[in-house]
Amino acid sequence: MAHSGMDRKAILDSDVRASWRWLGHAGYTELVALHPEYRPGKEHYEHNKSHDAFPRTAYVRSEEEVVAFARKHHGSRMVCYGINERPKAYLNERGYPRAAREEEIPSTKSFFIDIDIKAKQPSQAHAQATEKFLDEADSFFQDLSLQKPVHAFTGRGYHLLFAYPSIRVADCPDVAERQRKFANDFRDSYHKDLADLEAEIDATHDLRRMAKIYGTAKPHVGVVSRFYGAERVEDEQLRIHLLGMALPERPLSLRRVGDGSHGSSIDAVAMKTPRLVETMIAADPSLRALYEGEGKHAGDSSRSGYDYVLIRELRARGFDSIEGMIATLWYRPEGAVQKSGKGLDYVLRTIAKAIAS
Repeated sequence: MAHSGMDRKAILDSDVRASWRWLGHAGYTELVALHPEYRPGKEHYEHNKSHDAFPRTAYVRSEEEVVAFARKHHGSRMVCYGINERPKAYLNERGYPRAAREEEIPSTKSFFIDIDIKAKQPSQAHAQATEKFLDEADSFFQDLSLQKPVHAFTGRGYHLLFAYPSIRVADCPDVAERQRKFANDFRDSYHKDLADLEAEIDATHDLRRMAKIYGTAKPHVGVVSRFYGAERVEDEQLRIHLLGMALPERPLSLRRVGDGSHGSSIDAVAMKTPRLVETMIAADPSLRALYEGEGKHAGDSSRSGYDYVLIRELRARGFDSIEGMIATLWYRPEGAVQKSGKGLDYVLRTIAKAIAS
């Protein structure tokens, strides 16, 4: 897919506008501008304050507001928007905009498959192989009687974007799991091709998922993302496909109790961090650093990234209680449950991924 020679300002204006229109939001669009120096955790408050690095969150309802936000922060911060619209602007206890939690998003009508190219300096032959792969991907979905996805260049890979008539979460609570299986089915069908391209499919699929606004670039990165779509066309057949697919049984069945905070509550058997985990953390400085959200110098340094590697390291040290792992992630003070409002489904997915690694 050839990249246009348009200047950055023209790309910013055209691709931001076109991609936001494609999202088809009737409610609010959640925007966030992420500073490269930002460090999560209360212990980094002074660092973030001195670097003016706290995330900037906003809720908008018009194309012009999205463009203005992108223009303001593009270049110094990575600017993102939520793929699914929000029903209202969410505020924290001080009255400032905050990130929406997954359980606060009542419907979904879009998602994307994220193809991440790991090759640092792809050759011309690699670029041509990627173009061929994207054409074959289109054929894969057409063979399922689905529309071809919209393509977007992210700067280090591609998004395949899908649109369908709205699905209410109340009617289909596991819709994010269905999106994940859809992406995994595609990944499994092209396992060898992806390996040859040094590419991976991002397994993340949740309703509050954010994407870098197309037409912008990460700070200090010269490559601008591009949006190659036009008008939004919702695929009714894709909606039917998602709702009709058979999901595998969960590896763990839990009785949910409590007040439903963080999207769902947790089984009575796992209501506190296990004493053994507390002992292991106290005795092992590297494990304690992971638990506190520190110590990672490569890879995913988000809260979910720390959750994942913490479980992997606990297993490596012989801890194999699933209930204990659930409780550990549920009550980790700097984890994605306590800090980002993730729910039980997220915890189970993270544990399953860590066990499979």
